[in-house]
Amino acid sequence: MIDNKNSGHEKKNIKNIVLITISVVIAVLAIWYVYVSSQKSASLAELEKETQFLAMIARDVSIVSLEDSVLNDITVSVAEKPSRRDKNSSDSNDVLVALIIDDFGPSTNRETIRGFIDLPYDITISIIPGNDRSVSIGQEVSKAGKDVFIHLPMEPKEPASMDERDMVYASDDHSRLETVFSRVLKDLPQAVGLNNHMGSRAMADTLFLKNLAVALKSRDLVFVDSRTDKEFFSIGIMRKAGVSATSRDIFLDYAIDTVIIEDQFARLIRIARKRGWAVGIGHVKQETLEVLQRKLPIYENEGIKFVFVRDLITDLSQ
Repeated sequence: MIDNKNSGHEKKNIKNIVLITISVVIAVLAIWYVYVSSQKSASLAELEKETQFLAMIARDVSIVSLEDSVLNDITVSVAEKPSRRDKNSSDSNDVLVALIIDDFGPSTNRETIRGFIDLPYDITISIIPGNDRSVSIGQEVSKAGKDVFIHLPMEPKEPASMDERDMVYASDDHSRLETVFSRVLKDLPQAVGLNNHMGSRAMADTLFLKNLAVALKSRDLVFVDSRTDKEFFSIGIMRKAGVSATSRDIFLDYAIDTVIIEDQFARLIRIARKRGWAVGIGHVKQETLEVLQRKLPIYENEGIKFVFVRDLITDLSQ
């Protein structure tokens, strides 16, 4: 009888061990499944963010063909693109290039962000307001001694796939712009100027531009027209309102390819050498950073002086 009881206990213990083992295996599999699912979700989320980011750049750099005419005829508008060669100052022969790097703020590679900030050159960092890293990046850029621009989302002709919190529209009146500017500058008090993110519709509206000029003038901000549409006439309106302003000449990275970016950079330098100055816009992408890291020292050794766009605009207005 004792043997039978022991045998029964042993069988029961074995059964319990088996059940516990099965439970542990199931638990491990469940945890593994949750982990894999979360990783897939994270990967999909990152992919979606990257897709949105690339689409964002595509909207910003949709006008490329116009640059051919700019390169072939540097005096697109003598009034809008004055030469520094006519000045009598001792530094009038300097070749000045101002670079703006757009789209800081939305999630992107941390090392790439830091790489741009750490470049030992006067480069303007333009930040999209209202994003998860906008405030901290603004602080980092200012601490590094670089100029901060507001890369303000503006209404495009084509529907935007991103619902920007601080997007402004062609129909916005002075009151609405004041509200947006107050909120944006609360996040980015370091800002010294503004350039448009998208904005092909808003930037074609005269009344909107006049209201924008008032908002900029009252805050002593300079303005750069990113030229996201073939038709652009903002500079005359800005200057009439007393706002220091200019427009970009070249998009460095309309395609995310280092060969193309290098070629665009070379075109920008050729414009600067002919006219005495030029403004280029790039985006916070690793390929663009790699080209700048390679080419900035080379062009500097060739006599190119890289300056903040705010300083360039001030120089041109004197």
